[in-house]
Amino acid sequence: MTPSSEEPVGCMIVRVATHPLKPFSVLRVCELVGSRRIRQKLLQKALMLAKESDLDGVITVGQSTEKGDYLRAGLWLAKRLPVVHDKRFTGPIRVTFFDSDLEHLW
Repeated sequence: MTPSSEEPVGCMIVRVATHPLKPFSVLRVCELVGSRRIRQKLLQKALMLAKESDLDGVITVGQSTEKGDYLRAGLWLAKRLPVVHDKRFTGPIRVTFFDSDLEHLW
């Protein structure tokens, strides 16, 4: 997206993943950063990219606080994954899943 003086900038890191045993390819959103409005626009862009590239869909892992962003972009919650952390961490925690972590979601 092109930044302007009125709109904050966001970032989305994606890659195309092909299932090793099935004829199935998806666009994986590996990282999504920005304001709520920007994240929604980026998710909509991910859906457009998948359609334009003739992929089977989009997969992404987000925080439970981002559920509304995903729903508004036309995505839905397929599976909740628990995250266990040390109780000494009291502030907000952001968990980022990389490609190796997403392999278990197939």
